Amino acid sequence: MIFFILNLMCAAALFGLSFAIDFGSSDAKNKSFINMLLLQVVWALVAAFCMLFILLKQTGLAITFSRFFIWLWSVQSILFFSWCCLYPAAKHNLFMRILKIGAILFSFYFVFFLFDAVYFDAEGHFTVLSKTVGSLSLDMFDLYKIIMIFILPGLSILVLFFKYELMSKRLLRQHILFFILAVVAGEILFFLITYASHLPLRQFFLLLTPFVYGFVLFLFYLIGRIQSLFSFKSFLQLAADFCLVYIIPAALSAIVFSLFRVYVTLNHPLFFMILIASTAALFLFFYGLRRYLFKFGRQENTEYADRLEADFAALDFGDIDMQIDMRFAHILHTHLRTVNVIILTDNDEGKLTTRYSLKGDTYEFSLDSPVFSSLLNMQRRIVFKTHCDTVHELSPIATALAAIFEETDSSVMILLNEGARLFSVILLGARRQEQPYTDYDYEVFNKLYSRFFLTGYYLKNIANEELISLVGREIRFSSQVIRSLHKKTDMPVCEGLDADAVSLSARSLGSGFTDFIKLDAHRYIGVIGDLSGKGLNASMLMAILKSMIPIFLAETHDFKNLIQKVNAFIRENMPRGTYFAGLFFLIDMQAKVLYYANCALAAFFMYNKTYNNMIEIQGDGKILGFVPDISSLIKIKKIQLASGDVLAAVTGGFMETKSLRGEPFGKNRIQAVLLQNLKQPAAKICEILGENLHGFAEKGMEEDAGISVLRIL
Repeated sequence: MIFFILNLMCAAALFGLSFAIDFGSSDAKNKSFINMLLLQVVWALVAAFCMLFILLKQTGLAITFSRFFIWLWSVQSILFFSWCCLYPAAKHNLFMRILKIGAILFSFYFVFFLFDAVYFDAEGHFTVLSKTVGSLSLDMFDLYKIIMIFILPGLSILVLFFKYELMSKRLLRQHILFFILAVVAGEILFFLITYASHLPLRQFFLLLTPFVYGFVLFLFYLIGRIQSLFSFKSFLQLAADFCLVYIIPAALSAIVFSLFRVYVTLNHPLFFMILIASTAALFLFFYGLRRYLFKFGRQENTEYADRLEADFAALDFGDIDMQIDMRFAHILHTHLRTVNVIILTDNDEGKLTTRYSLKGDTYEFSLDSPVFSSLLNMQRRIVFKTHCDTVHELSPIATALAAIFEETDSSVMILLNEGARLFSVILLGARRQEQPYTDYDYEVFNKLYSRFFLTGYYLKNIANEELISLVGREIRFSSQVIRSLHKKTDMPVCEGLDADAVSLSARSLGSGFTDFIKLDAHRYIGVIGDLSGKGLNASMLMAILKSMIPIFLAETHDFKNLIQKVNAFIRENMPRGTYFAGLFFLIDMQAKVLYYANCALAAFFMYNKTYNNMIEIQGDGKILGFVPDISSLIKIKKIQLASGDVLAAVTGGFMETKSLRGEPFGKNRIQAVLLQNLKQPAAKICEILGENLHGFAEKGMEEDAGISVLRIL
């Protein structure tokens, strides 16, 4: 019964794998690979039913399924050999297809017409009766086994070795080498099963033969997913990891099975409980051990990532004596041991031109290149040179992309974009001593993408030497550039609405901002809030976020989805720990309604003309930038507006600014000022509130403060 269950489990696992691959890729290579997986599923099911019919003593069905069991073995061997011959080409080969069909038909003739009898008896003895081959001391089944066990797998290995020698691309050579090792591992596993089947009372082990090709195909799947080159040390780590997760637990589970097998006949439930519990315990133990060793083994790499991030964080964008582009490139050069770093930026003339290069090379690429537009459409911000050969999604642009890598002699491309607009590209050259970029490097680049984005944005939009020189070194930075980005606001011009907003900075540059974005003649989106941090870096992040919100609005018309996009952008593209506290609102003057979502704004007040009172309406809110998906935590609320209503949203600076006596400005003062100036224009209310705050903070403001006022006329 255990062989029946094991084959059913094998069939289910391989079917699940084929399903995942089929829905995850349209690659022609994967289609042929899926065919092998599905054939393996059928083979495992046939083996399971062989076992079932033997147990049920259905001799006729057992004999029929035994023949199919033997035949499917040859079909899988033929498909496997064909796949090795065609790899890595995805195109169908007519000659190979004819040869494959002919071989399958011949194997069918061999099994169903040259074998006199094929069956498993009740004691598990596998018997094949067939004629001898000429004068040789071999019968037809012996010849069949030689072809299936030695000749076809051996030819597959020879073909792969031949391709390995001819292949020039290092990643494909690595794949082929791993494929060869996988086939060898499969042969070893087959010989172990064959040996076990010849032990007394162990003949049914031959029904586990489908596990051989299932194991090899699973290894092929894992190998095909590798998209970076391995050093010898990396290979040993990968092999050790595979042994810890799969081989050792499986071997120990087999030992447990053999030790407690006596309970199969004595106590079925106890046997299966022991087997399941021990197997689960072994896998959990080795999984935990693997996690610990993996963490320990990657400590050196983790230190490199931490040091790299620390050096990025130390970049002072406010120091004009620091050449950010040169410093940034040297940080990458030091930690990655790369031979070159090239920074390309948009020159506002439709070209990407060299901003800085360690080697002093200059390059120019068109922003309209299909390579860049395709990568942005695929949302692939980080691309390795090796991906040109291994990622099917890149195949339409693989040649052109590889040409860019070759021209610039680089191995990694990092694209920096605002929505669909590409503004910078960073190219990393090969590493010294031909060390490859690994999957771990890919993880690090993704993790630190916000640092790349921030630097690229600075170099493109702010680090303009002419602007900096106009200000003079006594100012130490071109703060007016940042301020100009703060002031790019569409103040509402709409019948029945008077609106204005002001952002007051505690320093020359702040992280608070207010914004209105026009949707149509009657509707506006409003945002008010603070980004965490102070000084130039925080102010620059604010400018980046402010410029991204209109781009997100072009991508979605859903108010809640807009907030989620902002949340995701802060979390994924800004330095770790950055968050936004504020308010998003949508005002529709045609319907006289306001929708708002509180994202931890300090206070949101409303004066209701009908009831002649001032109330606080914002409720609880969650800051943006901490959790991956904020959708379930955000509540959209609705307010019906009427003539004479006044709404005012204020950030934390108004609440937390203190007098010399340590008394906060607070809500009561804000409400008092609003009630005294209800008939004043919105701009005047903002001005009066700002003057009151500055007068109250005799020792100066410590926090940025923002206010947005809406008057319904």
